[in-house]
Amino acid sequence: MKKPTLNHIIKEWLSNRLNNGIDTVASHEIETTLVKYGKEYWGKYHSPSTWSRAWRNIRAGNELNEIDVTKIEIVTTKSAETTWRIKTGT
Repeated sequence: MKKPTLNHIIKEWLSNRLNNGIDTVASHEIETTLVKYGKEYWGKYHSPSTWSRAWRNIRAGNELNEIDVTKIEIVTTKSAETTWRIKTGT
């Protein structure tokens, strides 16, 4: 079996969140929760900035169509961090 890519792991993480009714992602979750998920479930050890870079790249492409994501919108909050709402076709 091929080693999973960062993009594959991010799609799995997002899919799990969506299946659990969580349709938002905040930047701190990319740098904490996703890092921990990659390490614990996939054995991938990368810095938070590496995961953030992969998140930016996957948002810019169309790979998220594979998990039924149709749109990613920035959510306005009172926080200084960025939060995104993940829209799906269902």
